Amino acid sequence: MTVEEMEHQKLFKDPNFPAHLSSIMPGLEPAWLAGSSDQVLWKRPQEISGDPCFFPKKHCDGWPKQGMLGDCWLLCCARGVFQFPHLLQQLFPGKQTMWPAASYDGQFTVRLWAHGTWYEVMVDDRLPTIHGKLCFSSCCQRDVFWLPLLEKACAKVRGSYQALAAGQIPEGWMELTGGFAVKWYLKPGHVHVNEEKENETQEYLLPRQWADRLPRLIECGWVMCCRYGNKGGLHSSLGTYHAFALVGVTWGLQGSQSGQGAVEKFNLWNPWGHSKVGENMELDRNEFEKEMDEIVVTYPYSVAGHLQSITTGASLQWQQQLVGTWKSRRTAGGNRNSYHYCLNPPALLTLPNGGEILLVLSQPLPSWHFRNQNGCSLSHPASINGHYSSGIESGNLVSHCTLTNSCNHCNCVANAYQIPHPKLEALGLHVWRDDQAFIPCERKLPAVARECVASLRNQPPILSTPRHHHTSAVYVHGHLVPGCYVVVPSTHRHHVSQCFLLQAYSDEQLEFRPWFQLGHLKESRIHSESYEDTQTACGRMSGRADSITIENGLGTSRALQVVETLQQVLTEVSF
Repeated sequence: MTVEEMEHQKLFKDPNFPAHLSSIMPGLEPAWLAGSSDQVLWKRPQEISGDPCFFPKKHCDGWPKQGMLGDCWLLCCARGVFQFPHLLQQLFPGKQTMWPAASYDGQFTVRLWAHGTWYEVMVDDRLPTIHGKLCFSSCCQRDVFWLPLLEKACAKVRGSYQALAAGQIPEGWMELTGGFAVKWYLKPGHVHVNEEKENETQEYLLPRQWADRLPRLIECGWVMCCRYGNKGGLHSSLGTYHAFALVGVTWGLQGSQSGQGAVEKFNLWNPWGHSKVGENMELDRNEFEKEMDEIVVTYPYSVAGHLQSITTGASLQWQQQLVGTWKSRRTAGGNRNSYHYCLNPPALLTLPNGGEILLVLSQPLPSWHFRNQNGCSLSHPASINGHYSSGIESGNLVSHCTLTNSCNHCNCVANAYQIPHPKLEALGLHVWRDDQAFIPCERKLPAVARECVASLRNQPPILSTPRHHHTSAVYVHGHLVPGCYVVVPSTHRHHVSQCFLLQAYSDEQLEFRPWFQLGHLKESRIHSESYEDTQTACGRMSGRADSITIENGLGTSRALQVVETLQQVLTEVSF
């Protein structure tokens, strides 16, 4: 298709992320552009390649390759997604019109996860180039364009490409998959936590028992790593503050009854793409421990859409999530040393049969924002299997658009993803067992909850984060016996205002709900066509966790009755 034909066809041009220098760098020219900003031309794939395609015929032709932008953290996550068709299909929903189809309109949809909800981000396919080559990420085969379009969608939700120049692997993994990743440090000197104590830094270091678990996860493609400083020597070319994907191991043959000894070498994939296609860098164990500073293990997703435990391999097929806010001087109680700790909004977790439990507390990323509230920056929440994913209703985080039964498009455009306080707070999460918390009481529930939390804060928790940590998400993971538990999310400071998402995963039946509901902690519900059909997102999920289908979900009607009762009781309660 020639340029004249494209203009005649009136291909889509995104007004909210224009083909302009402001979409690359909203401020001063960054050093990595090095005076080349006047040479940037925005071109569509058919202007860059004679035979463009979205996905390659050969899998190796689609591997990511980093450009002049420092988004290695995102490309490592993209490579992880590219290995698994079920994750890739989730990222690019439906059958999108490709080149050179007659119905091609220059518009693509990418599905990204943000704070408990899938969003479909619309982008056009105009990409920044210099001298006919892509400025930023590309695939090993330059005719493949799934990665540049994904990168553009991630840049759009942050306001510019420059906003991708630094990031964390766990944040990128959550954005692309909706999943969770654990980060451990390989050296004590890189542990940064609030009120750090020397004997507690070990909590953030890679556990020794993981030496036997890591190889299995590495060979399945679920592990990544990072290095901070340049150690010099043979591997000085690895760069600083750079991310890699661990793609395989080489086993030794000594000292093992099964003939498989300790790992001798680690195979690394470098986003810079300096090696030949299909080739990876090898580091022996000593080199790896010297050169790398951080290791990230992602929780695998099964083809059925269930999160899998990285410790036992069990399918954590029961899930529920709560959304809420900490409000300064009202529901932000700070850490356990604070007298106001009981103000934090507690949640109640019931495990009738006990089981493995993963609790994740996360906060919105400050980088998610949109420059125009009246534009099409966000489409409606992502449609999964014909139904819409759960909404976020607390605070002023997101205002969802109205959906009609006649079409799957918005009647009004969603507001910008607004973060009331862009600074990441230090997060903490504590769990206590307290069967008395579920006994009905005639007293007003907020007062009961606060008295309970106040009494529990001086007792050792069953599960807890080692310290409050400045990060986008913290977690606790363990096995719990049958019973009832109080879960308290908190920030280190007590005078903050911030939104949060609290997710619970288990291999056994669970019930997870707010202790009381005043707009500060709410159940995340699945949108359906009528109020009577609305159900809480509790139970064993069929497919993805945000699917509407719930099998054997116990406590659904009871939860709705509890919520309705609480709403009547709490109308008289104020903070």
